[in-house]
Parts: sequence; C-alpha cells; structure tokens
Amino acid sequence: MESKTFVYDIIIYLYTLSLLFSFSDTIYKNRKAKWIGTGLLIIVWILQSNFFILRMIDNSYFPILTMFETLFFFSWVVVTISLMLNFILKHDLFVFTVNVAAFTIMALSFFSDSSAIPTLRNWEIHDELLFIHITLAISSYAFFLVSFILSCLYLMLFRMLKEKKWSNYLKKLPSLEKIDKFAFLSVMIGLPLLLLSIILSIIWMVLTDHLLYLLDLKVMNSLLVLVAYIFYLFKKLKKHTTGNKLAFWNVIAFVLLLINFIVSNYLSDFHIWIWM
Repeated sequence: MESKTFVYDIIIYLYTLSLLFSFSDTIYKNRKAKWIGTGLLIIVWILQSNFFILRMIDNSYFPILTMFETLFFFSWVVVTISLMLNFILKHDLFVFTVNVAAFTIMALSFFSDSSAIPTLRNWEIHDELLFIHITLAISSYAFFLVSFILSCLYLMLFRMLKEKKWSNYLKKLPSLEKIDKFAFLSVMIGLPLLLLSIILSIIWMVLTDHLLYLLDLKVMNSLLVLVAYIFYLFKKLKKHTTGNKLAFWNVIAFVLLLINFIVSNYLSDFHIWIWM
C-alpha cells in the first residue's frame, strides 16, 4: 500500500513539473521547456497506466467504482487526449489548459479514500454492463471537457477580436474556425459514448427489473445532458447559429453535465456503490 502511495505521489510531483515547464513555454516560447514538459507528461501517463493496472490486479476488478478510481480514470483519459492533441493541434495554450484540467481532476482524487471498497448492492461486481457503462460515461465526460475548454477559448478569443484587444497570446491560440471544428468533433465523439452508456444502464434496469430507476435523479439528469448535446449538434449541423452562440450553448451543456456528475452522485440511488 505504501509503495502505491509513493507511486501516486511521484505522479503528482512529475505532473506538477510538467505543468511548470509547459507554462514556461506558453509564456516565454521556450521550446526546450516544451519538450521537457511533454516528456514528463508521457512519463506521468505511463505511471498512471501502471498504477491503474496494479490496482486492477490487486482488487480483481476494473477499478472505476469508487470516487477515487473514477476521478483517477477520468484524469487518465484526459491526459491521453491531451497527449494526442499535443501532436495534432500544436497550440500550447490550449494543450496547457487541458493539462491543468486533468491535473485538477487527479488532485481531487487525492482527497478521496483510495482504500475505499465499493458497495454493489444491486450490481454484481463481475457484471460487464456495469464496467462498460461507467467506462463509456467517463470517457464521454473527458471529450465533453475538452469541448468545453475549446468553447471557453472560443468565447474568450471572439471577445478579444471583437474589442480589438490584440495580444501575443492570440498567436498561441488556434483560429476561431479551428476551435469551433475541434469542439464539434469532441462532442461528436463524446455524444455516442454517452448515448451507449445510457442505453446500457437502461438494459440493466430491464434485465434486473429495476425500471423505477428511470425516475432516479441521476438517470433523469443524464438524459437532460444527452438532450442538451443533441440540441448543440442540431444547431451546429443546421448552420443557422453563430459560432459564439454555439460555444455558449456548449458551455451550458457542460455545466449541466458537471451538476449531474457532482450533485446527482450524492442524491441518487442508482450509483449507490460509489463510496468517498
């Protein structure tokens, strides 16, 4: 247990160093700092993967059931996306912002009980539907998070351009068109994942005769989040809505998702196995 805690601490320290080097590159355009930061982030990803695999072997289940495991896996997915974006977009400020978000999620897991044991009153621990449902949901949240960050950057850049507030930071951001495109693609990936996650949860309710869970706050809010992102895609595909309005709606949709993730977990009976 102490060795695992040591590995977790090393991950936090290396991640902090990675962010410091990336921040240095973002501010001072230091290419050497960028590559050191990226290299440290790759090491962080490897250590996260190793930590996750060891926990899975020790506990004999896919570790995404407790709050600690959920946040840790969420962070791992975001770091994975960040590494891919680092080589695709090559826009330092955006990638740095995504990494800060991933670090924040991982830091939050530090305050959860890593030794907590999940209580599965209605689920079987080997029920594949459970693990696929949660994995898909968390993965969708990660893509929605990236889309949210892009939309925030879009609104910031749109306002700066509208008010003619020229800055060197504008050069560190993609164009409005590219930001809008990648925000849309992130939602296009996240939405099917969320839809499949919800479908699997409904299938479980039918198979286990727990249809009353359809009225559960967590399920209702998840459906509301799904509708919000479908509405965003509808507006985007109709091409009658301006980019800043689409970005604003995307931000609203993510706020709904955040409320669903934070508040509903404490008020819902559907995800009753999760312990802090």
